[in-house]
Amino acid sequence: MKDGFTYQSLDYLIIEDEYYARQELKAIIAQLRPEYRCVGEAEGVAEAVKFLNAHEVDLIVADISVCDGYSTEVFRQTGCQTLVIITTGYEQYRDQVSHINVVDYLLKPVAPSVLEQSIIKFENKHLIYSPIKQSL
Repeated sequence: MKDGFTYQSLDYLIIEDEYYARQELKAIIAQLRPEYRCVGEAEGVAEAVKFLNAHEVDLIVADISVCDGYSTEVFRQTGCQTLVIITTGYEQYRDQVSHINVVDYLLKPVAPSVLEQSIIKFENKHLIYSPIKQSL
């Protein structure tokens, strides 16, 4: 529970080729939404495709440019319709994500407050946010 609200548990995948960036994203999300579970990490397209062919996730947090290509290829190869929060250092890729279900497009470095706003957008879009106040 955070700020008097209950959040539903969900599973997410991080697609990011930089180890420290993955760890930072996981730490921020764990702080913002302890109920969320990082069930997979992929450094690139091939690894993400393999993971998504075997698992379902509720959310994907993805860098655009990864070690073996562009993460947008993951969605073309798998047909995955999962909502995505893009984290990237490149503004110019914004046009390349129009064919996937992007909740938000964040430029690195990503501040926790900015990522939280994206998570709220995701929750509202997915209707997983439960505005049930905990009784005192």
